[in-house]
Parts: sequence; structure tokens; C-alpha cells
Amino acid sequence: VGADGSFEIVLDSAQKNGETLNVTLTDKAGNMSAVTPVIAGDTTAPEAPTELAVSVDGLTLTGKGEVGSTVTVKDAAGAVIGSGPVEADGTFTIALDTAQTNGETLNVTLTDKTGNVSVVTPVIAGDTTAPVAPTELVVSADGLTLSGKGEAGSTVIVKNAAGAQIGTGIVDADGTFTAILDTPQKNGETLNVTLTDKAGNVSVAGDVTAGDTTAPAAPTDLKVSLDGLLLTGKGEAGSTVIVKNAAGQQISTVVVGIDGNFAAVLLTPQKNGESLNVTLTDKAGNVSLPGTVTAGDTTAPAAPNTLAVSADGLSLTGKGEAGSTIVVKNAAGTQIGTGVVGADGSFTATLSP
Repeated sequence: VGADGSFEIVLDSAQKNGETLNVTLTDKAGNMSAVTPVIAGDTTAPEAPTELAVSVDGLTLTGKGEVGSTVTVKDAAGAVIGSGPVEADGTFTIALDTAQTNGETLNVTLTDKTGNVSVVTPVIAGDTTAPVAPTELVVSADGLTLSGKGEAGSTVIVKNAAGAQIGTGIVDADGTFTAILDTPQKNGETLNVTLTDKAGNVSVAGDVTAGDTTAPAAPTDLKVSLDGLLLTGKGEAGSTVIVKNAAGQQISTVVVGIDGNFAAVLLTPQKNGESLNVTLTDKAGNVSLPGTVTAGDTTAPAAPNTLAVSADGLSLTGKGEAGSTIVVKNAAGTQIGTGVVGADGSFTATLSP
């Protein structure tokens, strides 16, 4: 101690973390004063927190740190979502305001009693949350791509109605995706779309129906019943059958059953070799190529008329059903002439002497 009663002591190590120092004075005779305590200023930040872990349910954060310091937990946006003290054993358990179960990054600091703040320690919550189902699903007009929106970074899986995977893709950082499909989907197919995040959580499926720009195949196995009143066949289930006669007049319509079969009742009997034209129209309005069928001919021609024998007796003229064959017999039943009725319904048969 100097003559002015003051002193300054150099300390062996820096005391700047709130340490308590005990000071005594000893005179030349060896007499010692009472102890006077002094507390050093605290300008040292706590060590960063360690052993950070988010609970499976995402509601608590545990870790270790400087005893008595205050734990502050912030989300990636900088909002405080939890706070609490470090216990006497150096551990802490902080209740979080909202469950952190989707791989969120949390930033954790310790603040001591004098306001010194530790370095930030980040911790990533477990991801046990499935992505939301994909939205705004659209199949392109050519049926080769599927676009939509979903959780960034998740994997898009596209399956057809049979459950077979037909496309995949990754959701971009902006939340949009375009998945390439293995085969064109342009016949009204229903597709099932899910998202799988990096932790393997799978979303609820989103469904989308592809546009229908594909015409049905032409109807097959066409057959007219013997009485000419029913036309049966096969075609695309749910499509509408249109039956027209050779003049283009519609004479029947019916819907193909789920088993692909149909039976159309005809407005008038078709039993004279009529040619019928049959098409299928699907629900989107696409029309198939026509299928044709010829009705059976069970109707005899009307009797020939306007008959006349030429003056020289060598020919017979008249009218009848076009395309039919003329047979002329004498009174004894002997065939004496034959011919074919022309397209205009008239004929001339040459007679034998």
C-alpha cells in the first residue's frame, strides 16, 4: 500500500466473469485485517449451448449450458419460440410455443445475468410431418407431363389407376413441379399423385383426371339379329353407340355397358341385306372410326312388274328389285330365259326360241 493509502495489484489471470475475490491487508508486524470481498465485472459471454435435441413431438428443446443463464430459442425467421433458465446442474428443458416436427432449423443462445450473449448454436428438428397433398395438378394436352405445386424439395410420385408408377419428379425451390409421364395420358385416365419429403414422410394423395382427346376404337363383333330388330357388338365401356342406315339416317342409339358389350334396338327391321354404319362417341365427344355390318337378307323381292314380251318374241322386259336375278319359264316349267335387274330397277331377259 502506497504512502497515499492506495494500491494496485496485478492479477495472475484475468477476472472478468463475475468472480468473487477476497482481499486482506497484513501490516509489518504480521497482523492481518478482516477479509473484504470484491466481485469482478462480467464481460465474458457464456460458452455456446451444447447437446441440443428437439423432442420427437417437437414441443421441447433440451441441452446444456452455463448455470443460471437464460436460454433463448428462435426459429429460422428470427421469432422467439421458447425461453427458460439453465438449471443448477447445467441442463435445461425449454417448452416450445409450436411443435417443430418438419425439419425446422432452430437457433439457440445463452444470456448470462449481466447480459452477455453466447454464440448461436443451431439445431435441426426431426421431420415427422408429411408434406401437404400436392395441388393445382394438370396433365398437359399431349398427356406427357403432369404439373402442380407442393413442398419444395419433396419427390413427386405419379401412379395410374392400377397403382403402377408412371412418372416422378422433384418439387423446385419455388414449390412447383413438372413430372414426365412414361406413357401419354389422354384418354380420361385418373392419376394418383403423392409427395415424399427427404425424411421419407409421404403426403396424402392428390388425384387428377387427364383430358380425353383419344377417340374410342371402332366397334367390333357387330351382328344383326335374324329378325333385323337388334344390333349387338363390343366397344369402349360408357361410350354411346350410334347406328345409321345407308342413307345416313340414325336408326338406333345405346350406351356400351361396363363389360364392353352393347345391344341396340333398331327402329325398323333390317333383314334385306342393308348396310349399317356404327360409331362410338365417348364422354368427351371423341368419335370412333365407323364399323360396318350387313344385315341378313331374309326378305324375298317383290314380284316383277310392267312385264312385256317383244313383238319378235325374243325378249322380256320389266321392273324389279335391283340386283336380283330374273328367271323366265314357259307353261311347262321349262326355263327359257334369264337376266339381272339393273341398278335402275329395269331388266331385259333374252328368251330361247
